[in-house]
Amino acid sequence: MRKYFRLLPQTMKKASAIMKFHSASGRLALLISLLPVLVHSSSGADARLRAHYLFSPDRQLHSELKPSAGGPGARIEGPIEFTKATLPPRAEFNDREGSLIISDDFSKLSLPTGELSVEAWVRLDKPAEWGAFIGAIQDNGSYERGWMLGYRGSRFAFAIASENARALTYMTSSTDFEPGRWYHLAGVYDGASMKLYVNGTLENSSEAQSGPIEYPPTGFYQIGAYHDDDEYYRMQGAIHEIKLYEGVLSADAIAATWGDRRDEFPDPRPKPQIVSPSYGPFMDWTGRYQARFYWETDDAMPTRYTLDSPHGDVREGHSDNSVTEHEVTFDNLKPDVEYFFTIRFP
Repeated sequence: MRKYFRLLPQTMKKASAIMKFHSASGRLALLISLLPVLVHSSSGADARLRAHYLFSPDRQLHSELKPSAGGPGARIEGPIEFTKATLPPRAEFNDREGSLIISDDFSKLSLPTGELSVEAWVRLDKPAEWGAFIGAIQDNGSYERGWMLGYRGSRFAFAIASENARALTYMTSSTDFEPGRWYHLAGVYDGASMKLYVNGTLENSSEAQSGPIEYPPTGFYQIGAYHDDDEYYRMQGAIHEIKLYEGVLSADAIAATWGDRRDEFPDPRPKPQIVSPSYGPFMDWTGRYQARFYWETDDAMPTRYTLDSPHGDVREGHSDNSVTEHEVTFDNLKPDVEYFFTIRFP
């Protein structure tokens, strides 16, 4: 005897499951079939999740990154470090080699054409003239097709080429990104306008494109690099997550994602401040066994100093933190001994 039980989700259409109970063997089998996730926007439009990539070590299987939903998977090209040793889980990219190729054959893909939304959690470590977090693009002279979410110089960028325009519009953020900082990005195209969101805020929009997205017949659908027939520019930084939707993500949904998850992403570590004396240090003999050391700093600050010799004679101290002219005098120095004087800035 075989009984079937269907589990229906309580809210959104995420998945359906059928449990099969085999009374003869006592085995319980759970079959799960995934259905597209529908994200409801305040405008009434639905954005259907087509692909979800989470860049965590447990999503890596040999030389492939397995999608969390949708697909297809991405082939790992070159050295990419998948890590969650420190949060968030991520893939670390360098700008010399390494990227993720989802496909190099557009004929096998079914990408969104009328409406598209793409969002990503990313960290860039340095700007570059051209770069993409994800894209399916050709920009070869006057031949421009596809789309990408990435960056131009020190600003984030979202690009679309529609059938009506037959050329790419590269729309950039209104502010520069800070290297080493995590950002949430979203690019939205509704068939008549483009929008670029950074950390939940609309930073740019354009109506230069309209109509279906025009894809090239051949090209690369890729993560972590701006790649077409003429260029191959890899990013330096990290990606935590990318989601691709068919449809329009609302401004409220994008802002909510940023607000709900922003605390998961740490601020960049402060860059070490390189400080050196603006003058000196110098030494004068003020007596037969006495020496004076002096130096200057541009700003009033304390400095620590050490005088030591190979015989273990170590003398330490610090100068006043309210002056720019510093000095210290040492007595009872031994003749024919090599001393080492060191300055440190706390």
